[in-house]
Amino acid sequence: MKFGFILSTLFLSLMTPSYGGTEVGLGDGPSFTSKTFNRRHPTSIFPFSSVVMAPSRGFSYLLRAQTIYQCRQLPRLCRYSNLANAATESSRKSIVLISKASDPYLNLSIEHWLLQKTPPESKVLFLYVNRPSVILGRNQNPWVETNISLLAKEGIDLVRRRSGGGTVFHDERNVNYSVICPTSIFDRDLHAKMVVEALHSVAGPHTRVNKRHDIVQDMNGEDPNEKDPYIGSLRPFKISGSAYKLTRLRALHHGTCLLGSPNLGSMGRFLKSPAKKYITARGVDSVPSEVANVVPPLTNQLFMDTVIQQFYQLYGQEEEEIVIPDTPEESLQDSFANIPEILNGYLELKSPEWIYGQTPQFTYELRNDIHHFEFSARNGVVTEAKIQLGGDLATKEKLEDEIVGDVLYNTQERSKEPWTEMLYDKEPEKVLNGMYRAT
Repeated sequence: MKFGFILSTLFLSLMTPSYGGTEVGLGDGPSFTSKTFNRRHPTSIFPFSSVVMAPSRGFSYLLRAQTIYQCRQLPRLCRYSNLANAATESSRKSIVLISKASDPYLNLSIEHWLLQKTPPESKVLFLYVNRPSVILGRNQNPWVETNISLLAKEGIDLVRRRSGGGTVFHDERNVNYSVICPTSIFDRDLHAKMVVEALHSVAGPHTRVNKRHDIVQDMNGEDPNEKDPYIGSLRPFKISGSAYKLTRLRALHHGTCLLGSPNLGSMGRFLKSPAKKYITARGVDSVPSEVANVVPPLTNQLFMDTVIQQFYQLYGQEEEEIVIPDTPEESLQDSFANIPEILNGYLELKSPEWIYGQTPQFTYELRNDIHHFEFSARNGVVTEAKIQLGGDLATKEKLEDEIVGDVLYNTQERSKEPWTEMLYDKEPEKVLNGMYRAT
């Protein structure tokens, strides 16, 4: 085992490429430069420095990796000023874009614009990585799906996407892929299988699409750096989930892939609502799954490269990939002067009217031996209230009338109302989970 590890380490030092010049590449792997290559360059699909290997099986992965070579065009940096032309040219049949932005509101707005504006017969692959954020499905309830108080405390973005599905946690070691194609050829498993094929070429075995259209990897759940994950009793761990949005002409499939997230042990805290037991909600509930990082862990660069190659095998390669640069929030107004749909979409996704105001109808109920507090809300606004404060009928009727019309996601001065007395024993910030800004 030691000999294999030493040999593989030596092989890495000899084979890992080094490049100079102005960086125009992407991700966190080797950077390819215009000074080193002229338009096209031979690129190993398996950059040897991009895989974290356990000593017991590192050399076997290296032997398998040596045979995987492809030829890729140099990505071109595309400023927002010409993004519209590059992505909407009617003659283009396959388009690959990589965003260097980590703002989830921006990346989802670009994605939605691509769904609306790319040529109707084209196939589009869009890759991006978000900063730590929690992404809700279009028809979900944030007070049920997340711990809003904790998100605010930790500075983690809460985002409601435009597609369905459940709530997911994103961070810098989770790569998001989005495939847009004609609705006539859409299939829920087609592009998930494309990603599986990419993973098969560089990661371990036992990766597949399950009946829920998620990508899972069968392993024993032990630490892959200490024990071979494919020995013993195997069970499926979710490494990638998907969501979809279909229009008359275009279909969007976007998914995640956990490549080496350091937040696996803590992300559950953000996705556990302390108020869930008090809420009866319509809409879509998330389905809990046992999640894991891909084994062996991969870099973002390597995953992107292999998915791009599989996309090209499906749909062909016409031009080099388009790399969208990161832009500070204060510069977005100027950057999107010629693509107002992206800017408007960005502002909409960030607004509380979208994040909270799109919440399907739900009922909140809290009671003890003396008091009973209940209300129904739709689109984040109270539509009906039932309050019982012992035998105080006058206060009951007054409060019921006052509370109807309350906007739950706006700051409210309710902390001194009589009905809040029953909350003190239960800690308002927990039982209300951000409603009335109790936190």
